[in-house]
Amino acid sequence: FPNAVSVALGTGAGAFGPPSTFIVDNNPNAIAVGDFNGDGQPDIVVSNDKTIFGDLITPNTVSVLLNTTVIDTDADGIPDAVDNCPTVFNPDQADVNMDGFGDACVSRTATIGAGVTLGFGVIINKDSSIGDNSSIGSGSTVNKDTIVGEDVVVGEDVVIAKDVLIGDGVSIGDRTTIGKSTTIGANTTIGMDVVIGKNVTVGPGNTIPNGTVIPNGGSFP
Repeated sequence: FPNAVSVALGTGAGAFGPPSTFIVDNNPNAIAVGDFNGDGQPDIVVSNDKTIFGDLITPNTVSVLLNTTVIDTDADGIPDAVDNCPTVFNPDQADVNMDGFGDACVSRTATIGAGVTLGFGVIINKDSSIGDNSSIGSGSTVNKDTIVGEDVVVGEDVVIAKDVLIGDGVSIGDRTTIGKSTTIGANTTIGMDVVIGKNVTVGPGNTIPNGTVIPNGGSFP
């Protein structure tokens, strides 16, 4: 077609699927891909050359093909663009503490990616993994067996349950309660009036400020 472009999507196996054809203006001569309407999806823009019909000359034009594909990674009926937990099935979009993160995203064995900010009062259930450089809001609860990545900022008045692994360089806010047998990595900043449980291991380079409660059995390399 003199006024069409075809798009073939990769299959992920080194090949392309069948092409889809889209009608544009006459004489398309260049194409570019970008997110032109800010919805997070790749769109296509096509430049079209002028057309000459005898004495009639049409100008150069541009055609914009907006991507109308709806992506729903977790197949819960909620498009990723508006899903408060796009990788975990949660059609009810439950968000008890209204922090913008679906409750399903902090459920058992959930993985919270690096650089994520978790709002106030979040409950992070056991066996979860919190990525590096994340921020955990004040008043949150981190349940047992959770792995907290490096350089995470933990807000004030947070409750960290027993057997949690806290990575290096983490900042732990004032008045936080850290359960027994928790491991705290090196060079962590611990706030004032923190309560540290029994048999907690605190890595090297940490400073324990005034008001911290340290019971018997603590290990401080």
